[in-house]
Amino acid sequence: MLGLCPRGPAELDGIEWLGNAAMVTFRDSDGVTDSRMMFAAELSALRVLDGVRQHPLDAPYDAFALAAEALRLAHAPDIDPYQAVNAAAVEPLPHQLRAVYQHMLPTRPLRFLLADDPGAGKTVMAGLYLKEALARGWVRRVLIVAPGGLVEQWQEELRYKLGLTFALHEPGTTTAENPFVEQPCLIVRLDQVARNKPLRRALRAAPYDLAIVDEAHKMSARYWSGDILKSRRYELGELLRDTCRGMLLMTATPHNGKDPEFHLLLGLLGGTTVRDYLARDPNGAEPPAFMRRLLKEQLVHADGSPLFPPRRAETVGYQLSARERALYEAVSEYVRHEMNKVTGEETRRTVGFALTVLQRRLASSPEAILRSLTRRRDRLREQAGQVRQQEALLGAQLRASLQALDSDIATLDQDEVPHSAVESVEDAASWTATASRTPAELETEALVLDQLVIQARDIRDAGIDRKWEALAGLLLSPAMVDQDGQRRKIIIFTEHRDTLDYLSERLSALPGPVLGVERIHGGSSRGDRRLAQLRFAESPYASVLLATDAAGEGVNLQVAHLMVNYDIPWNPNRLEQRFGRIHRIGQRHTCQLWNLVATDTREGDVFTTLLEKLERQRAALGDQVFDVLGDVLSGAELRDLLTDVGADRASRAERFLERKLGTELADAVSRRAAPVGELTAADLAAVRRELALSRAAALTPDITGAFVGAAMEALHGDLRQLPGGRWRVGHVPREVREQPTVAAGAVRARYEAVTFSPRAQAGSVSGAAELVAPGHPLLTALVGVVGNRHGEALRRGVVLMDDRSTTPYLLAAYEAPGHDATTTRLHTVAVAADGAVTTADPAGFTSLAVAEVGQPLPPAAEVDALLAAATRQVGAAEPPVAVAYVQGGAREPADRQATLTRLRAAWSEAPVWEGPPFAGWDLCREDHQGLTFATVANPDEAGRCSLRRCEVIASRNLAGQHWWVTGDGGVPRWASASDLPVPAPGHQLSAILDWRAATGLLPGPVTD
Repeated sequence: MLGLCPRGPAELDGIEWLGNAAMVTFRDSDGVTDSRMMFAAELSALRVLDGVRQHPLDAPYDAFALAAEALRLAHAPDIDPYQAVNAAAVEPLPHQLRAVYQHMLPTRPLRFLLADDPGAGKTVMAGLYLKEALARGWVRRVLIVAPGGLVEQWQEELRYKLGLTFALHEPGTTTAENPFVEQPCLIVRLDQVARNKPLRRALRAAPYDLAIVDEAHKMSARYWSGDILKSRRYELGELLRDTCRGMLLMTATPHNGKDPEFHLLLGLLGGTTVRDYLARDPNGAEPPAFMRRLLKEQLVHADGSPLFPPRRAETVGYQLSARERALYEAVSEYVRHEMNKVTGEETRRTVGFALTVLQRRLASSPEAILRSLTRRRDRLREQAGQVRQQEALLGAQLRASLQALDSDIATLDQDEVPHSAVESVEDAASWTATASRTPAELETEALVLDQLVIQARDIRDAGIDRKWEALAGLLLSPAMVDQDGQRRKIIIFTEHRDTLDYLSERLSALPGPVLGVERIHGGSSRGDRRLAQLRFAESPYASVLLATDAAGEGVNLQVAHLMVNYDIPWNPNRLEQRFGRIHRIGQRHTCQLWNLVATDTREGDVFTTLLEKLERQRAALGDQVFDVLGDVLSGAELRDLLTDVGADRASRAERFLERKLGTELADAVSRRAAPVGELTAADLAAVRRELALSRAAALTPDITGAFVGAAMEALHGDLRQLPGGRWRVGHVPREVREQPTVAAGAVRARYEAVTFSPRAQAGSVSGAAELVAPGHPLLTALVGVVGNRHGEALRRGVVLMDDRSTTPYLLAAYEAPGHDATTTRLHTVAVAADGAVTTADPAGFTSLAVAEVGQPLPPAAEVDALLAAATRQVGAAEPPVAVAYVQGGAREPADRQATLTRLRAAWSEAPVWEGPPFAGWDLCREDHQGLTFATVANPDEAGRCSLRRCEVIASRNLAGQHWWVTGDGGVPRWASASDLPVPAPGHQLSAILDWRAATGLLPGPVTD
């Protein structure tokens, strides 16, 4: 008998009348005896079952509806294929969607190298993949490894753009024996772990499901005399590869011009696919499926317009003054003389490196070379004085010093280490590395340096600097001022801290309005770098940013579009990394780069030739030549050209660069462009269509917010509304925190502020609301608990009523096997009385009214026949997980179908789609402006529009793309939501945005 027990059917044991009421005793389906007081009206509504039903259709609607929403959220990716996009505060671009949804998500486990050009939004791609993987339950524990200067940026972008909360590992902030155990979603600094053996042991003991490595090219290894020399960073990469199920490497410069080292980087991905590729195609002619590398020039907006503006590079040549020229020749002669004294490979490498540093600082600024020469002289004289009494020990001491430096230099690759570390090694080498072996030799060398120091100081004190004059002329030119008379923002890159200090001083004395100068260098703390970046971006008075290559990676500076290479880097990859700071997503202006070159020096000859050939190729092949320069010309090759002192060095450089920047550069551009191809107009139209259809089905924010509120109430949690679309979770029940579907410790006991709207989350300030969307641990745990508690209500089913149908039908949802044994997919169908089966949206379970109390149940045979038809059509091996029998009760005017027919005819000149049952829209039209959605909302006899919950939510999701259509005699008439007659309170739960609002479990509907 139905109606005795709220938990389902029960057997009547006895009735004892007490006036107008009776004490009824019964036994439920588990054999538990219970009793309750019932009045005559309740007794008359009791229904006797006509036999045992597989789906008795007697579940309490509250439990059924809550479980139905949990079922939808558990299968969010099936309902909304771009659910991560709709739950993020980003407008994804076509190339980002293609990377995530066509390349990365179909690959399980993920072993992938994402190597798009700088500024293409790789962090957004990683975040979207993460949201999808978390929502699908593929990963629970995620570790992000990034250079130290980028970890806060990662944390903020994931939180405020993607709604993902990651902890940042800080030494000394935890007392846990293993810090990796307690943090399922963690960001760590690359060197912090790579150089710390206890941390590496702890990481091995607590592996993660997925590791994401930013600037992965820093995990370097190289071949040396037949052996592989592995950096500590590379060894960390091997540890992650061997302990994590998934591995995502991200870098804009995977190739340094050396195929063997590139293959070593690919080896960090692991997996049989990578090993098979390297064995099959060792020369890399075939583009691997586990790597995506796009040129900036291939990237477009959704409308097909180029994503990046053009970029131009111009050489600003200058000639040294007579005194500068004399110093240049004197230092060059000193370098040649010292190199000729060197014997032995180890000594040659170390001393050669030190003297090369002097050459670069000579080209940088008078201040840089003066300080370097002074330090070197003072240090050599100090060494001579210390050992003058112990001459026999001098050779051994100098050799030991050289061996220590050689160890640093041998493992030093300027692509792989922070700029501050490069400067430290360069300083140490330039001060101490020498071929002198006796106090007399040291003193003789120091006397030579005395003369060089005098020359350099005279030039510095006299203010003679043709290079500075070239920069000053550029800064005072009309190009530096916009149409409103405001100074344009410009970034000036230098190689050396000494030069940065020197430029800062000279800029302060530049004629005209005072320049606001910000500084970023290797000695800046992370906090100072971030503040300088923020001031430069936001202050109208900060017009110049002076930076060393500490700002060359991972820093977003597209607020400026002008840049100067005051010092041209001796590594081609650095050129693109610097350019990439301003040539990024969001840049609206043509990017202009000026390279300062001394045309009357040997190094200037090489740079002039290189830049001229690069510009000719840019004119012929396009801006993508900047992207591939590092693929064909390595830093070592360029250094060899710049330090070549042979008689025919100019002709050798010309021939070498002609080959490298001729056919090899053209071939590299062709190889990079070929594997991906351009997005056609049809491709872009398909992307726009898919995004719009996905947005109509989005579960965030309304469905997610309503479910969390109802679930927290049902589970006796504490959820309270705050201003600004935020909520405080004061208490999360233990049952939720200990739900096994999430990683241990992932669900906290309380949340100071959460939100269900990505827009509200993105606009919050630091420490504010945390976005709860599919994949968030709290939501995942609530879905699991509700499913466990009320999943039986879905199986038992309910009876609903559809006032737009004249005949009954059945809604049934099935879980079918997914990609692998650990996942399932949701398939929902509507079965008509004649057995016709149509795919439907599971929103129907909570978008229809509950049947009136006392209505007779449909015959079991009828329900079973409809279920059999659904099961055959779906091909399901298991019974449905949710069932609802829907009674027909059409009271709506007959002209609804006439309105739809006339609307189809009016739209007949463009492609039109019909929405599946309960999609929330009836028709969709596509034209050159995009998609327009329409929902027919004809008034009933009382003049009220019966709106379904799914329709109201779809309208909110689609915003300006959705229209309501009413009909007068079948003639379509457009209307906005405010034009529709408001349903009477309680007129149909489907007319209420939040089905929980009517029961008082939430203060009201969730809003953005």
